Amino acid sequence: MTTVVIVNVYDKVYTENGVEFAKTDKVRCTCSDKHEELIWFHVGAADTAIANILAVLDSDVEWNEQWLGPLLELVRKDPTRIGCLVIDIIAMDNFQFIGASADLRGGFDWNLIFKWECLSPAERAAIQHDLTTAIRTTMIAGRLFVIGIVYFNKLGKYDMTVVMRTAQFLAL
Repeated sequence: MTTVVIVNVYDKVYTENGVEFAKTDKVRCTCSDKHEELIWFHVGAADTAIANILAVLDSDVEWNEQWLGPLLELVRKDPTRIGCLVIDIIAMDNFQFIGASADLRGGFDWNLIFKWECLSPAERAAIQHDLTTAIRTTMIAGRLFVIGIVYFNKLGKYDMTVVMRTAQFLAL
C-alpha cells in the first residue's frame, strides 16, 4: 500500500489522532470543518490519492483476515473492475461473527430501496470453486470498495448532486 488518506468527518478527537498518524510518510490526513455527506469525503480522499488503486474503507467496519489482497488483484488485472466485499455481520448483543451468504448480490428496486438478489445457478457454480470470483451486480457497498483511480475518475466519481443518506450506493 502506497499511502493511506484519512478523511476526518468533523470530529476533534479523530483530528488529533489524524495529526499523529500523519507524522509518518505513509499517511495523509484531510479534515472538514463541517459535517457533510460521506460521498463528498470519499471524493476528497480520491482527489488527494497518489496511488493507482483507490480503496474506500469506512472506519466503522471490522476487517477479517486476508480480505484486501483478492480485491487489489482483481483491479490490478482489470482496471475497469470494482472490487467489493461480502459483508458479514457481528451480532450486537454477543459480538458473534455471522457469515453472510455468498449466493447474494446487492440490488435495488424502482423506489431505490436496497434489496438482496439471488445469484443465477451459473454464478453460484462459479463461486463454489473460488469465492473471490467476480460477479456482476448493479449495486455495491459504497463505503467498502476498491477501484482503479483512473476508472473512478472516468465514471465521474460520485454524483455530487445526490443528497440522501444512501447516495454512496447509487451514485457511481
